[in-house]
Amino acid sequence: MKENFQWKEDYSVGVSDLDNDHKKILAMGWTIVHTPPKAGKEAIAGLLHTLESESAKHFSKEESLMNDTRYPQAGDHHEKHDKLMAEIGLFIKQFRDDHMDTAHLADFLTEWILHHILNEDKKFQEHFKRRGIN
Repeated sequence: MKENFQWKEDYSVGVSDLDNDHKKILAMGWTIVHTPPKAGKEAIAGLLHTLESESAKHFSKEESLMNDTRYPQAGDHHEKHDKLMAEIGLFIKQFRDDHMDTAHLADFLTEWILHHILNEDKKFQEHFKRRGIN
């Protein structure tokens, strides 16, 4: 599972600020998945809230770049971000209610982080590159 959260140059979208955010989000995903329950509910809740906050900042940064450069698929990408934020919120609620499935969370984080970066974010790589954003 650890290898799913390690940065690889293949994940780069060509914008160092966004890549740095992705690295942080990967590290947070790994920490959340590997934090033992004995660490305490408050510690795990804090990690989930940090993931939520950092993701929201990152998505806002991406969307600003898309809007500023008139990226044609900006609306679709924004919808995907909204869906991911809603899912994070659901995990936080499930965690608060003691109904969170850690395995499902790990699968979600892996799918979200890797799928979103490799399949969705990679789509804007050339667009930003043509506009001199790196």
